[in-house]
Amino acid sequence: MHKPFLSLLVPTIASVALACSLYLANTPTANAAPPLSLYEVIDTVRSNHPQILEQLARIRSTEQNLRAIESQSLPSFSVDAGARTRDQSGASLTASMPLVTFGKLESQLDAAREEIAVERARLVQIEAQAVERAALLFVNFLGYEGKLIAATLSLNEQSNLLRRLERRFGSGYTSGSDLRTVRTRVQQAQSRLNDLRLRAQETSDELSVLLNRPIEDLVPLNLKRLDAASPTPDWKSVAAGNAQLNLLRAQIGLANRQVKEQALSDRSTLSLVGQQPFTESGTDRFRVGLELSYNYNNLGAQNMAKVDQLRALVTAKEQELEQSMREIEIRYKSLLSNIRTAETVSIPLTKKLIEGLEENTLSLDRLYQAGRKSLFEVINTYRELSDARIQLAEFETDRLIKRISLLALTGQLKTLHRPEGQVKP
Repeated sequence: MHKPFLSLLVPTIASVALACSLYLANTPTANAAPPLSLYEVIDTVRSNHPQILEQLARIRSTEQNLRAIESQSLPSFSVDAGARTRDQSGASLTASMPLVTFGKLESQLDAAREEIAVERARLVQIEAQAVERAALLFVNFLGYEGKLIAATLSLNEQSNLLRRLERRFGSGYTSGSDLRTVRTRVQQAQSRLNDLRLRAQETSDELSVLLNRPIEDLVPLNLKRLDAASPTPDWKSVAAGNAQLNLLRAQIGLANRQVKEQALSDRSTLSLVGQQPFTESGTDRFRVGLELSYNYNNLGAQNMAKVDQLRALVTAKEQELEQSMREIEIRYKSLLSNIRTAETVSIPLTKKLIEGLEENTLSLDRLYQAGRKSLFEVINTYRELSDARIQLAEFETDRLIKRISLLALTGQLKTLHRPEGQVKP
């Protein structure tokens, strides 16, 4: 009767062309773009995503802040001019340069460098989130292939049953009630297919907006190659490579530097100062010397309170890191468990269920034609078979989604599926 469904759904989720033709049939192909691979999706997001570009600008801003702090060690010049009395006026040129800041300037520089590190860690997190979202849209879009194949096959089978019943009805072997029942089931199958096409198109549109380019065809993912190219990470790799955890670590480093910066902020500064006065009578003698400046506001109480406040923020960040690490470990173990369950239980059992339902459908169909089974049993088996096929496609897609999410936990996703000879800097 029909080609077994399992021969169409191979473990590699391949042959996406059929699915694309189902929901992109009206797309012009004269100037069709080449199929889009997951690597190209990831590369496009990393290059053009507005949030990533915004964060790159913020990094440049913090780098300029570091340069501004570095410039505090350079000489400064000032000019003072004015009239002291009605008949006397003068001016002076003063040059000064800090010689020793007793750790104050160095602590400011360290804090500025840590701020750059925080912004770079935030860039990695933003990039990881954007790449994961795009990759999951890509996988979902591909996942509709199996669902559309299943829904189309179910529609074809029930349409064939309807045509046979119409011939039997013409010969008086089928009642009008049975004919109407099957027509209703065919309409339901058509509605289900249309709904899948609509959802596939919505996913395509969302991916198109994210990439800022039309989506016409995708390069299918090979599960075996994916597993070989990205082995399952252990927990140590996740803890060391997770973008969220690394951002918190960078923020803790910055907070510690800010504690030191605040503690040294009331230190004195020893500067070399030179002054050349100018008067109406000529140039006065050039003066040069050392200047020591020291501010001890509120007997240091205000500064110490700020130091204690910053230390409390360090403790808060450390606790946030601990809590985030626990949550990510829970997610990591959950993803591993879901992947193992899909590979060892859900997918194999559903495949066996489909095989049994396909055999049962053929048997019931023959028995119905012989008048030994009711139409109700036949159409219910068709519906169970259709549900099982779509369920298998969902299990396969969900397994791949969990695999992508697992790679995203370690930051490995941005290097996924890279063509040979192309290395992303």
